[in-house]
Amino acid sequence: MVRQPVWLVLMGSVFLFWVAYYASMMFMGVVLNSMGASAPLISYAVVIGVFVEIPCMALSGPLIKRFGADRMLLFALALQVIRFFLLSRMTDPAWAIAINLINGPGFVFSWNSILSLISRLAPPSLLATAQGFFTAATGLAGIASSIISGMLLDQVGFSGLFLILSMVCMASFILFGLGMLFRPIPDQPVQPTMAD
Repeated sequence: MVRQPVWLVLMGSVFLFWVAYYASMMFMGVVLNSMGASAPLISYAVVIGVFVEIPCMALSGPLIKRFGADRMLLFALALQVIRFFLLSRMTDPAWAIAINLINGPGFVFSWNSILSLISRLAPPSLLATAQGFFTAATGLAGIASSIISGMLLDQVGFSGLFLILSMVCMASFILFGLGMLFRPIPDQPVQPTMAD
């Protein structure tokens, strides 16, 4: 599987996206608190996306079927680029509630699209291995994000951090978009041979 360029593109895109996403999970409350937000406001800003996730979860299957998992992943990544950019421009912590509404579709469509792509790419005999690759990519992204985003927050502040995270999501979008342009995902998984 790792010798298929499409796998490397997908896992590279996943890694970059999750570096940014973990940073938002770890530091959203810290940032809002430093801006003087109350505890209830911080709670609303952090969980608002979860409420939007519920209808998005119900819609994701039909949307993926209609538009394709690759297009839905690009759409989700574009939403995250916009979300992080808006967070970088935030001057009032209350903005985070409205901005994080974008996280509902951004997270659900990315997660479900990635899982759909993995199931298309992996031969049935290697589905568990494929899920392991995905879990490893997100886990490594979490480790990298913890170190890098903490240092960035200290060095460039929350506005600079979120702007950089927007660019990281943009890099994920570009990598995946170019990958799909030059190496489209096959409709059926490539079957391993005895040599593989």
